[in-house]
Amino acid sequence: MSLSAGMRCRWNTGFLLCVVMLFATPVVAQQQFVVAVVTDGPSDRFENEHQKYIDELMALTSSEFDVQIRRRSGDWNRDSITLVLDQTYADPDVDLVLVTGFISNQIAAIRKIYSKPTFLPQIIDTALIERDEAAGRSGVRNLNYLTAYADFGEDLDTLSRFIAYRDLVLFVDAGLASAVQALQDRAYAASAERGINLILVTHDGIDHNLMNQVPAETDAVFVAGLPRMPEADFGRLMRGIRALPQLLVVLIEGAAMAGGLGLACLADVTITTGDAKFALTEVTLGIPPAQITPVVIKRIGASEARRLLLTAARFDGVEAGRLGFAHFVVNDAAALDLKAQEIINQAKQGAPGAIARTKEIINATEQLGDDELVQFAAERFADCMLSDEAKEGLTAFAEKRKPSWAS
Repeated sequence: MSLSAGMRCRWNTGFLLCVVMLFATPVVAQQQFVVAVVTDGPSDRFENEHQKYIDELMALTSSEFDVQIRRRSGDWNRDSITLVLDQTYADPDVDLVLVTGFISNQIAAIRKIYSKPTFLPQIIDTALIERDEAAGRSGVRNLNYLTAYADFGEDLDTLSRFIAYRDLVLFVDAGLASAVQALQDRAYAASAERGINLILVTHDGIDHNLMNQVPAETDAVFVAGLPRMPEADFGRLMRGIRALPQLLVVLIEGAAMAGGLGLACLADVTITTGDAKFALTEVTLGIPPAQITPVVIKRIGASEARRLLLTAARFDGVEAGRLGFAHFVVNDAAALDLKAQEIINQAKQGAPGAIARTKEIINATEQLGDDELVQFAAERFADCMLSDEAKEGLTAFAEKRKPSWAS
């Protein structure tokens, strides 16, 4: 008995000594590092993508610092976002400012002074930033930024290479349209220089039926970021684009990822360069590719769609052609332009009204049963046979000449 009691006593003493030694050893705590994350407002459709910037920052710093994230949100307008930025820079506890909101990035870009290190990863127009080359690589003390957006004038010129247009509708978030007047002024100026009538159609987070606001005489539509549009309504917008009466041609150079690839699936004709990069990456962001899944399946079939949607596998333009995402695969940008012009010239041989009715019939095949589809197609055919286009087309055929729309 005494032996076992003595052993217990010695073990307990050793344990206590060990505990005392542990508590007596000074513990070096990680230095706290506070990051303020500024967003545009609630219900941002791109929130999961913005999270990647935070995750990257945590991966780089968490081994050395006790990183604390403090989220601060505006209310989708300039005044509220400016107030949040002012409060953030005045907060003595904040060490770094990360601006993830798309609108917030542009508002932050026009500030003249950054009292704390600041990262802006989504600048549309770097001309917004007042640089001083002596202030460092970015030209502004305490500022780091990224931009992946082409000049709006270059976008207009690219479109004009393929088709002549005058009336252009620009879909844009109302907050972005009003946040930085310089952006709007530059867009109007670039359009006016090229003889283009620019029409802004703004999304206010409430009215999601943007296609209904497009004037009938519109020649082209440019879709900018719509961060407040719910996924279901964005899906309806995609279907509205698909239902446009004009031939829809999509050109891919560089990359078409996630929603960008989904939009490409809406096209009547898709052309890509062989070295373009593709992937359906939503699952890697922790979200399902909800709105684009149906159009991807319709494009390439359920089996291949299942593989790509679930694995986020990457592939190139050659594989995109094999899978059926693209109708034509070309070598480079110059060949892309030539093939696009060839397709457009072919489409100009068709009557605009006949093309529109044909697209209606094609789209109806996905919604109507066989009997309903036969009736629907017959009605569209009858309508066209009574049209001025049909009269002109049949007369031109009999007279062995080109119809008026093809001349």
